[in-house]
Amino acid sequence: MTFSPKGFSKILYHHEHILQLTKTYMKHFEWPTRQNMKMIDIGTGPGHLLMKVEPIIRCNYSEIICVDRNESMLSHFNSIPKNSKISSRFLDIESEKMPDDLRGRFDFAFSSYCLTYVKNLRQTFKNTNELLQPNGELFFFWCKKCYLYDMYRTLHQVAKWAPYTNDFKDWKSVTDNDDPVGTLRPACEINNFSILKAEVLEEITFKERNVQSFLDMFSHVDFVSERVPKSDLPKYIEDFHKLVQSYISIDEKAEFEVTLPFPTVVVAAKKM
Repeated sequence: MTFSPKGFSKILYHHEHILQLTKTYMKHFEWPTRQNMKMIDIGTGPGHLLMKVEPIIRCNYSEIICVDRNESMLSHFNSIPKNSKISSRFLDIESEKMPDDLRGRFDFAFSSYCLTYVKNLRQTFKNTNELLQPNGELFFFWCKKCYLYDMYRTLHQVAKWAPYTNDFKDWKSVTDNDDPVGTLRPACEINNFSILKAEVLEEITFKERNVQSFLDMFSHVDFVSERVPKSDLPKYIEDFHKLVQSYISIDEKAEFEVTLPFPTVVVAAKKM
């Protein structure tokens, strides 16, 4: 099993968590009361998470533009049924410059688990500021540790996989430290965002009844496997799966016996 946006879109165990998190933090924002609200979803992926949140805001948006820097993810997203007010386009939120037609366009910027993969928080928030209208708001949440890229860094230490993971040899998640909010705050403030709420939800875990569910999740987003020659792929998958299993916990006495810690950084902020 290798990279598959369609397969990843069928992973369901975190859907209700994302929906509840969004509902909980809506009280901090003004955008739910605005009519004809324009929203950008950053790091849409295959679109299944946005589609979970969309019913909450259906009554008052005039436009949602979903962006991602992975063409395969966008291709899958474009194939699924959705409201005609929702469109998509390629965009890397860490780019040096944002497209002119998107600058100052949005009331609200949303991102669920995209910032896990960024290297430059300051550039990310700078670009988000440019995308928002005056008094625009953002709601971002992401796992403070990027399991996937950490696995690639570990695989790089294996001579056989080093040629395919060279771009991750020095990887470290920017918020994988003792004070993620302290790391986040300067990136917001230097880019003229007033933080409404920022915290780390250390207790969040994803739960499943079997290990295979987590193996499937990571396999569906594992793009390095596409770089590996077919003759070496079985061994690569074996090593990759061993790393996935090193992150999860198994409790045979529990109903949901397999858990993956997913400490989540959350920030709600307003453009000043």
